[in-house]
Amino acid sequence: MNPTLEQLARYIAQELDRGIPESTIRTALLQRGWTADWVDAAFRLARQQSAPLQQQSMAPRFPETATALPQPQARPTQTWVPPTQPVQPRVAPPTRDIAEGPAPNKMRAYIILAVILILFVAIGVGAYLVVNGLNKAEMARQQRDVIRKEHLSLLLNDLSDYYVAHNSYPTRDQLNDTAFLEKNGFDAKAMQDPSWSPTDPCTKNDHPQFSSTAAFHCYAYEPTTSEEAICDLEAHPCSRMKLTMILEKQKQPNVVIFDQNSEIDP
Repeated sequence: MNPTLEQLARYIAQELDRGIPESTIRTALLQRGWTADWVDAAFRLARQQSAPLQQQSMAPRFPETATALPQPQARPTQTWVPPTQPVQPRVAPPTRDIAEGPAPNKMRAYIILAVILILFVAIGVGAYLVVNGLNKAEMARQQRDVIRKEHLSLLLNDLSDYYVAHNSYPTRDQLNDTAFLEKNGFDAKAMQDPSWSPTDPCTKNDHPQFSSTAAFHCYAYEPTTSEEAICDLEAHPCSRMKLTMILEKQKQPNVVIFDQNSEIDP
C-alpha cells in the first residue's frame, strides 16, 4: 500500500469523523492539487478503514452541517498520480563544473594545433634563414668577382706601361718581388685575390705570389716569347703574357692574353 495514499485516507476519515461533508472534503483536496483518481482512491480506503468502527458505534458518521475544512498537517510536496500511473523521477542531466577546464579531447586538440603552428613557424624561419644566407653568400661571391676584375684591369694597365718602357713584359719572378713592384709602380693590392689566405699554395713569406697555373684564391701569370717559348731578360724577351684568375660566379678561369701589347683571343 502506498504510504501517501494511506496518510490521505486517514486524513479523509478524520475529517469525516468530524462531520465534514464528503463533497466539501473532495472540493478542498482538488483545489489543493490532488487529482480526482487519488481523491477517489483515498475515499475508498477511508471507507474501508472506517467500516469496522461504524459497526461498533451507531452514532451518526457526519453531522448535519459541515464546518470549515481545516488545513492538513502535512501536505505532500509533489503532485500525485493514480497508483496505476506512477510518475518516474526526473533526473537532471549531469553538469560539468566550468572550473574543470576543457575536456581532455579538446585539450589534446589544442596541444596538437599548437605543435603544428610551432613547426610551421620553425620551418618558415629556417627557410628564411637559408634563403637569406644563400643570398648573402651569392652577393659576397659577386662582390669578390668585381674586385678580381678591378685587379685584372690594374694589372693590364701596369703591364702595358711596363712593356712600352722596356719592350718586354716582366718575368714571374719579377712580379713576385715586392721591391720590383715598388720600383716600377705596380699596384701591390692587385696581386692578391680577395679570397687569398696565408694557407693557400700561392704564398711565400706570408705574401701572395703569382703561380704558373690558375687555382682558387691564386692569380696566374705566364710570360713567354711570341712563339710561346720560355723567355728571359736577355736574348729572349717576354713579348707575350697570359693572366688568369678564377671567377667564383662562373666557376671557371678568366684568361686574358696580350702579345706585344695587343690583346688576342685565348
